Amino acid sequence: MKTKKTKEWILLLIVLIILIAAAIHFNNASITGAAIKQEEENAIIGQYSIMPSFRAKLNSNAEDDYRLLREKLSSIIAECKQETDLGSCINSKASELGWECLGEDSDILHDFTSKLQECINLEEKNVVCKFFFDDNDYANKRKNKRSFEIRLTSLYKKVKAELIENKKVAATEYIDLERLQYTDYNNKDSKSANAGLIAIKLDYVYGKPSIDEAYAVSGNSKIDLSKTFLLYKSDNGVNFIDESQQTGFEVASPANKMIELPKAQGFKFCAKTGNVVVKFAVKLSD
Repeated sequence: MKTKKTKEWILLLIVLIILIAAAIHFNNASITGAAIKQEEENAIIGQYSIMPSFRAKLNSNAEDDYRLLREKLSSIIAECKQETDLGSCINSKASELGWECLGEDSDILHDFTSKLQECINLEEKNVVCKFFFDDNDYANKRKNKRSFEIRLTSLYKKVKAELIENKKVAATEYIDLERLQYTDYNNKDSKSANAGLIAIKLDYVYGKPSIDEAYAVSGNSKIDLSKTFLLYKSDNGVNFIDESQQTGFEVASPANKMIELPKAQGFKFCAKTGNVVVKFAVKLSD
């Protein structure tokens, strides 16, 4: 009899502990997503939404702001299109409106990746893409000389591009390129060699860029690449060019079809509307 009562007390104690633990759990719980059980799908226990969407009121009418910016930009382009130096005219009028963007180190990386991406996106095949790094006064705002490395590494159907200064990553972007590869002139349309890494080392002195070194790493081999900067686009994709074969690619038509990038002139603006800064860009074809 005593044993039976003891078991009953133990059972009641366990139930009490479970109830207390449940109460503490639900009082302290914090919800960071939404879990929804779907009764009709027995195989699915629930669905969880990471970073669920939300709405917030801003003291700004985005639709009107964008419309006004578009109208002002169209007006600037219309006023400047007859000018000899279209770019200087547009930048001057944008500056009068306070649309200037503060410089960033990431602009150096984007200067390279945007031109590489433009070569990738070209409809033409079997062409040589040629481009240069733009001047960048912001790069030397604090120091007269700065040294950077642009490092490209292959991911799954993507390439990661990093801007490195003093062994620290200053900016990162991702490029729509399935693999890193390089080629020589004799095999340009039929054969490419894969690279695990491509590095470009450059200096900025008083805003002027110069490439010190460009190379690919394939296995245990280091291959010097063109510093002009030249790329070759074939059916195999976009290829960096072996520096020892650079002369063959520099020969103009009919030996090579050369395309200088960027084909379209681009402008970046930062306009403040109320308490919001709107960043936007426009490209003008020749």
